[in-house]
Amino acid sequence: MYRTKTLALASAAVGATAVLVLSSGPAFAAATYTVKSGTTTTGTTTYTAATTGASPQIKFNDVTTGVALSCTSGTAAGSIKLGSKISGVALGSIASTTWTGCLGPASLPVSVTQNAPWAINLTGTPTTGGVTAATVTGVNATVSANAGSCSFNVTGGVKAKITAAGATKQKLTVITAGSTLKVSNVAGCFGQINNGDTANFAGVYKISAASGPLSITTP
Repeated sequence: MYRTKTLALASAAVGATAVLVLSSGPAFAAATYTVKSGTTTTGTTTYTAATTGASPQIKFNDVTTGVALSCTSGTAAGSIKLGSKISGVALGSIASTTWTGCLGPASLPVSVTQNAPWAINLTGTPTTGGVTAATVTGVNATVSANAGSCSFNVTGGVKAKITAAGATKQKLTVITAGSTLKVSNVAGCFGQINNGDTANFAGVYKISAASGPLSITTP
């Protein structure tokens, strides 16, 4: 009797383990990509990018309080890995950014300083139109106004998409949905920005890769 129960329990455990392995299998399957820049197929390429569209070209929102901040324009620069069957994780970097004509709480002029490199990650399958879902992670920046009337840090990640469809359609689009940005180290800001607030930002950056237009496909 006890032997029968033991065998039954063992069989159940094995079955449960098999179900767990089978159900968790897809989570371990990482997408890979083939990334080219012009005729360059290996190594890395540097790039520069500048915002485009109607002003303000960068929009930042404190989702918790509803306070909106903006910048008339901005730039980004970094590098992108090239190769065949490469991981989308940290495929690119944003090493530096500039932010021009930024207004913060109470329409105060503010400056934005990037504190560390950010990572660009591919997360989706390229569409026939050359659009690939992406994220920008490791975001870390400080926003500050003159005379210390307002300053705060923003950290976390944002969702994005990369368009790589020929020479005329090369851009990184940062979207508000799915952002995980958090506000911390708030000083001043008239109670309009607070520690723990969630935030997002949006902007469209036109990319110019040094080795030529980017191409992103799946193997």
